[in-house]
Amino acid sequence: MPVTAHLSTGRRALNRKVQEIATECAQKLAALKNCRAVVLGETNGFGVYDPGFTIDLDVYHHGALVPVSARKEVLGNPKIFESPPVYPVDRFLVDDLPVIVNYKRIDKINDIFKRIARHSWVFRKATTNILYRLKEGNILYNKDGWILKIRKRINKIPANFWTNILTSASFLIEYHYRELSVAALKNDGLLYLLSISNVIHSICGYIFALNKEFEPGTGFLNDRLLNLKILPDEFKSRFDILIDPSSEYSLEKKTEVARLLVSSLIQMK
Repeated sequence: MPVTAHLSTGRRALNRKVQEIATECAQKLAALKNCRAVVLGETNGFGVYDPGFTIDLDVYHHGALVPVSARKEVLGNPKIFESPPVYPVDRFLVDDLPVIVNYKRIDKINDIFKRIARHSWVFRKATTNILYRLKEGNILYNKDGWILKIRKRINKIPANFWTNILTSASFLIEYHYRELSVAALKNDGLLYLLSISNVIHSICGYIFALNKEFEPGTGFLNDRLLNLKILPDEFKSRFDILIDPSSEYSLEKKTEVARLLVSSLIQMK
C-alpha cells in the first residue's frame, strides 16, 4: 500500500475514533439534569497529533450546573479529570485523547438574542464565536429540537446586528491602536505586545463582521480570515508583518503598518 494511502486510512480510522468518543460522551452527558443539547466543535479541523487537538464538546443546559462530582460520575470517572473551580469546563482523557466539555447556560444564550432584538451592543470585547459554535457545530444530542430552533433564530439575525459588531470592533481597533502608538514611542515592549495582540484580535472581529460571518475558534482563525471574500487591499502582506514574531521590523515600522491597515479597514466601513 502506498504511504499516502496508508496515511489516509489512518486518518479515517482516527476520525472514526474521535466521532465514537464524542458520541459516547454526549450520550452520557445527556443524562445530566437540565441538559438540552450537546454539540461537537471544530475537532475535525485538527489532526490528533496537532498540539491544538481536543475533542471539544459544548453542553447547553438550564439552571444551575450539577456538581463536579456528579458530572465526573456520569462520564464514568475518566482518567486525569480536571475541572477548574472558577469556570464551567471539564477536561479529561478518553483512550488517551483529550476531551474538553464546556457548559453553557441557556439563559445566557437567550440574553444574546434579546440584546440583538433591542439593537444593543451584544458582545463588547467578546467575539461572535459562541454563535458560530451554535450554528456550525455537529449536533450529538438535541432534546425537544432546542438547538434547531436556535439555528432558525440565528438565520434571522437582522442586518443591524453586523452594523453594531462593526461599530464595536472599530472602536476597539482605534482604542488599542492608540495604546500601540504610545508603546512604540516609549519603546515599551510589554505594552506593545499586549496592544498589538488586542489590535489584531479586533481587526479579525471587524473583518468577519464585514463579511457577515461568525468567528471560528482561534486555531482556525488565520486560514478562515485570509479566505474571506471581502478584504482590504494589501491586507495579507500587512497582516503578515503584524503577526510574524520573528519579523525584523522595528516597533515604529510595525506601528506604521498597523496604521495603514487600520485606515484601510475604517475606509471600507
